[in-house]
Amino acid sequence: MKLLFVEDEKIILNGVVKHVPWEELEIDDLRAAHNAVEALELFEEFGPDIVLTDIRMPGIDGLAMCRRMREKKPNLQIILLTGFSNTEYLKSAIDLGVVGFLEKPVNQEDLRRMIRKAVKSCKKFSTEENERELSVRKKEKSAEEDEPEENEEKIHYTIKVVKEYIGEHYQEPELRVGEVADAVFLTPTYLSNLFKKQVGMTIGQYITSCRIEHAKKLLKDPRYKFYDISEIIGYNDANYFARAFRKSTGMTPSEWRKQH
Repeated sequence: MKLLFVEDEKIILNGVVKHVPWEELEIDDLRAAHNAVEALELFEEFGPDIVLTDIRMPGIDGLAMCRRMREKKPNLQIILLTGFSNTEYLKSAIDLGVVGFLEKPVNQEDLRRMIRKAVKSCKKFSTEENERELSVRKKEKSAEEDEPEENEEKIHYTIKVVKEYIGEHYQEPELRVGEVADAVFLTPTYLSNLFKKQVGMTIGQYITSCRIEHAKKLLKDPRYKFYDISEIIGYNDANYFARAFRKSTGMTPSEWRKQH
């Protein structure tokens, strides 16, 4: 299980990291951050199951940070720390659906109890997800077996329609394979296999390539900021856009702009 601890007070951060028996609590990967900005960056690359965070921090506070994380990972388990009682914070914490709310100085036993509770919730969610995925796979396999054989002409037409659909919708952040499959009345699994076989890349990779090509055109216009371009091509997170662009082109957006 992976846990991200966010605390701007160095003494508290070091104390918790050193004195909590993480392995005993089934936490086998622990990362720490001193502020929300650093934590959000770690969240993207680390993908924690649990976040233990202070509420009051300079810049982005812990609640706002956790809301951003929850948007990307709805099953994220959150434990909040605070140095004082505040009914508004407590209400916000309840609305956010956190595991628990602890006041500083943190009682070690209370913290362990909260972490055990979070780990238990993670395991329960994982089991439910596995069961749902297994059920979906069974249904898709059954549908795929019932899928009629396609002739070459129909296959080429289907791929053409899929590319056109993606070309019209790739700027939508929530565009997914299921939506594309619905547009051509095929199951996601069948269409994914067909597209990969015919085009040589997955539908997700093709969507990304469309976004990156559009980004290249926008980067030639200095009026567009990087975060503007990110939103225009369908990415809600400018940092994610920068990583996707670099993975695709071997350059950061700023490097590409300078060269072109």
